[in-house]
Amino acid sequence: DISKGYFDVMKTYFSGFWLLAKQYYEKFKKDIKIYNMYFKKKCRTLIIDKGISIKELLAKNLNKKEIAEMFKDRANELATMI
Repeated sequence: DISKGYFDVMKTYFSGFWLLAKQYYEKFKKDIKIYNMYFKKKCRTLIIDKGISIKELLAKNLNKKEIAEMFKDRANELATMI
């Protein structure tokens, strides 16, 4: 939630990306990849993770909150790589 400012360690992750990706998959039956990323403001550096397919995420049988939490945790891991 950007209204609370910028944090080096993410506290939340918006789950709307999952809703959009899932609807796209259901409508077009195309298994697109979702790419997680992290921007380190101080260094002005963007790191992009490898993609994960919608089918892979569906197979995990997680709800949208759990998927957002998984992406948040991974983004914070990416932050430590910079």
